[in-house]
Amino acid sequence: MLFQNEVPWGKVDISDIESDPVVIWQERHYLTLMTLSGWILPGAIAHFGWNDLAGGLSKRVLSGSCWVGSLPPRDNPLVALVTFGEGYHNFHHKFPSDYRNGAKWHDFDISKWSIWLWEKAGLASHVKRISVCEIEEARRDMVKRPSGDDVKIPVIEWEKFVEDVRDGQSLLAIAGFVYDVTDFVDEHSGSASFINDACGKDATTMFHGGIYKHSSHAHNLLRKLRVAIIRGGGEVDNSHELTDHKFVVLR
Repeated sequence: MLFQNEVPWGKVDISDIESDPVVIWQERHYLTLMTLSGWILPGAIAHFGWNDLAGGLSKRVLSGSCWVGSLPPRDNPLVALVTFGEGYHNFHHKFPSDYRNGAKWHDFDISKWSIWLWEKAGLASHVKRISVCEIEEARRDMVKRPSGDDVKIPVIEWEKFVEDVRDGQSLLAIAGFVYDVTDFVDEHSGSASFINDACGKDATTMFHGGIYKHSSHAHNLLRKLRVAIIRGGGEVDNSHELTDHKFVVLR
């Protein structure tokens, strides 16, 4: 937050944001809006409401994003009370496509409740919620990565992988594995163009930090999309002789 990151982030598609009139207006008046909503308004409310200007301004400091991002290493309801829900910011980093910070209905999260009301009123659409199963799976993954059942997947040549993509399949390769992302493209929290551009290519660097360092939840989702192993490529158990087998059993 305080220093420029020397590692390039790579390609980022923000064309939808750049064409949004509300975002354009906010960007044009950013300094004014930031000063008004972040300092003047809180201070004025505290000053004229209960004669406590210092308290209104200090709350802004105590509830700043540096505290939210640094102090609570996990979801913290006490921090949520003084930050209007940001104490559950850890959930947002795990599930960035979910509109909530506090996943449970009673978690103190002003933004979550506001968006929920807007959705009911028809002012918000395409609101995404991560399923309870996905949340529980991510919680278990914090303790130990779930092993799951053995899965038998085919071993294919790189040429076959490229050919299947040319035939219309949405496949990408990461660390020697092939993943079918047909049903996931529209659910991706980032731009669908990232995935579409990666189909038929090796997306290992892209997935593992070349564009974004994906969370454990993303790794769990990816594992469910695995459909094949590329012969001789990626991080494959050396005990498997891929030149002699058409399938590999994953544990």
